[in-house]
Amino acid sequence: MFLTISRKYAEALFSVIQDKSTSSLDFWSLVLDDAARVVSNKDVEQFISHPIIGKQEKLEVLKSLLSSEAPRIFFNLLELLIERNNLMILPCISEQFSKLKNNYEGVGIAKIFTAFSLSTEQVKSLVAKLESRIGLKLRPKVLIDESLIGGVKIFIEDKVFDISVKNSLNKMQEILTTV
Repeated sequence: MFLTISRKYAEALFSVIQDKSTSSLDFWSLVLDDAARVVSNKDVEQFISHPIIGKQEKLEVLKSLLSSEAPRIFFNLLELLIERNNLMILPCISEQFSKLKNNYEGVGIAKIFTAFSLSTEQVKSLVAKLESRIGLKLRPKVLIDESLIGGVKIFIEDKVFDISVKNSLNKMQEILTTV
């Protein structure tokens, strides 16, 4: 349910942004990410969910915690979210906005899980191979997962490429136990 609601807010915000240049969309992503980080803070979360604190006071406190460079449209969005008691879905709205932005720019996010750190050259080489295979410009996000033992596991939208040692061992175990 939160995904559906947050997607609608993100789509509405995306549609009202007049200048969809890369710098403008990057700016909006930063504003939303910053706000998502603020409302995810445990103290802020408690403040926001407190029933005695008024909606206007919540908005004023959030304005003081967020960048004053944010456009009026953003503060209108905050006000609407507070009014509808939906402020806690802001992180999800930020995520949905990023997906819209990436789709608009023809870019995908490659979440690369690896057991060990990869050099910049290794990441570039891996991304180049993936881009040629799936036909999409990729932004890599490398994360360490020591449980993989070796190799990599890559998530790109709904695709998974698992060439990890852990996956190979699991497949061998499956084969050996079914014989």
